[in-house]
Amino acid sequence: MLKLFLLNFVFVTVLCVHGEGCQNGAIDFSDQNECIQAFGSAVSQNSARQSCIHLDFFQGQLVQPKNAYENQQAALLVNPSLLYSNLTYIGVEKLEVNGEWSYVDGTELVYKNWATNEPSENPAKSCAAIGVTGDWWTVDCDRELPFICTYPDNK
Repeated sequence: MLKLFLLNFVFVTVLCVHGEGCQNGAIDFSDQNECIQAFGSAVSQNSARQSCIHLDFFQGQLVQPKNAYENQQAALLVNPSLLYSNLTYIGVEKLEVNGEWSYVDGTELVYKNWATNEPSENPAKSCAAIGVTGDWWTVDCDRELPFICTYPDNK
């Protein structure tokens, strides 16, 4: 029990160290002049998107991992003991028009890290979530999950 407490303390301490342009609780994200922040409240994917948009004067969005390093940074924020879930929404979804997966801003996926047997062919699962290992899972967009946002830093 003590080990778990200390592990969580270290994890929270590391995550709360923020870059000079990031809000409290956020960390610098890659070299993109962005901040990344996890939110533990479980909401639908649409609500998560809206919450991210309202960060930093309507400039935020769900995290969109574009390479293995960014994906790893996002996966580090998935901590079941803090977020109460093994999965967390990311900014990847299936387009209704053609059934292709893309980033939520409509751009083509340049990086994918689907878990084995993913993405699912189930039409009800058209949103993506990242797990603690960094693998992506398809989920129903109405499922209530924590989420990860990015927004420009203010350096």
